[in-house]
Amino acid sequence: MSLPTVAIVTGNSNSGSAALNDLLTRYNGTVKVRAAFRSQSKAAPFIEKHSSNVNFHPVVGVDASNKASLGPAFEGVTMAMIVTPHDPSQGMANDHALSNAMIEAAVEAGVQYIVYVGSWTVHAPEDIKIISARFEPTERYLNELSTAGKVQFTSLRSGFFNNNLIALFGQAKTSNAVAFPNLTIPVVDPADMGHVAAALFASDNQQLHYGKAYDISGPEPLTIKEMVAKVAQARGQPIDYTDTAVSSLTYLPEFLLQVFQYIDKVGATAVPCDDVTKRLTGYQTSFEEWLESNYQTFLPASS
Repeated sequence: MSLPTVAIVTGNSNSGSAALNDLLTRYNGTVKVRAAFRSQSKAAPFIEKHSSNVNFHPVVGVDASNKASLGPAFEGVTMAMIVTPHDPSQGMANDHALSNAMIEAAVEAGVQYIVYVGSWTVHAPEDIKIISARFEPTERYLNELSTAGKVQFTSLRSGFFNNNLIALFGQAKTSNAVAFPNLTIPVVDPADMGHVAAALFASDNQQLHYGKAYDISGPEPLTIKEMVAKVAQARGQPIDYTDTAVSSLTYLPEFLLQVFQYIDKVGATAVPCDDVTKRLTGYQTSFEEWLESNYQTFLPASS
């Protein structure tokens, strides 16, 4: 019996690569994986790692802004993971349109089930206008397609990624100090998005997740002060922490400032905290576990 094929667009994104790896290891033999990459250089590490796996089928040259290039990604595919694209040089205004173009191409090719990688910011479109606008229109589009009977979907709303702290705590690399508002956030490993997506594709009860939106977060809310202490412990060097007011964050770009202003206004429950990751995959990556393999990013360059 032929295995169903899952398209992952794109395969080298944080969440996409985690889903790809899970489907070819933990869930190997349940599906074939059509991993889409924009370039050969993006695909190369995955081809090197998985070339011997008969269920791995990479496709190169896929670009969300070029509809003709999307055909090979979705041809003969029944399920797809769509990761919201972002090109920093192009800004954010067109990201939702690129996501919608990929979804349209997938549906036209006959894809029956889509796992969409979105964001928690859709909970607060009036406060977090810039970032939520990347995702809210696409969730709405998927709901319209589902209501029309054209496709089933699950939306994974990513929480506040651990990776964001690398830049926010950048002062620690030069001065061993961090000054930042002591907000509470259940920070999440981006890979957990991919782990959940893979579990959904491999599930025997996939229909239970149709039309659902899941908030993917870390296992517990942490204050910034607690995060700084954990970073210091992981890197083996102390960091002096100073609590500041959100009004001091004027150096941040507007899209990030909106996020922190909202968290400050709402408090500890601003960013959803949920154990759905553990319920669907059996585990949920803690901040400490993420630091075990990422603490070097917080070290001074000379270390």
